[in-house]
Amino acid sequence: MNPLATNAYKQIWNDDEPHWREINCLPFEKLPQHIQPYFCESGSTTQRVLHDKGYSFTVPYLLEYWTSLSGYERYYLGDNTFQIAWVREVFLYIDQHPFMFARSIFPLGCMQQKGTILMQLGDQSLGSLLFADPHLQRSAFQWAQLQANHRLYQVIQNNLPTFDQVLWARSSTLLWCGHHIMLTEVFL
Repeated sequence: MNPLATNAYKQIWNDDEPHWREINCLPFEKLPQHIQPYFCESGSTTQRVLHDKGYSFTVPYLLEYWTSLSGYERYYLGDNTFQIAWVREVFLYIDQHPFMFARSIFPLGCMQQKGTILMQLGDQSLGSLLFADPHLQRSAFQWAQLQANHRLYQVIQNNLPTFDQVLWARSSTLLWCGHHIMLTEVFL
């Protein structure tokens, strides 16, 4: 059952939080054609694009910071405490074109164990580190369409000159070294 679709949803989400849905409810035919092959990719999307197309990728925008988790982030990560987390937000460019915005949330416990490695990623893809681990586990995807009042939509709008008005996003948790990491990816 989708924990984001329960009655608790209204109690912990802000009004600007999108309605996350199960991936099996995805209207696949409405996805833009250029993201259809990658939206349900369970491995590293970046590596899949590079393999399929043979392009290069860059991570030209990088923002990393400590923050308190929002209600939906605590709920999604299974943590109901007011714990702080380290956040990494990047744009991934494929062959010099914006392809994805990714927001990764690393709870404090994860950073205490693996922080040095994570904070030294710089312009490297997070997937190059995480998906190299054969023990990595990924949850089922949730998907949503981001509206203009959502914070991630606004970050993208402020950093890219043009983008589609409808932004398709997916979110999942990754179990890495005993810690849950929340990964939200917005396809551009």
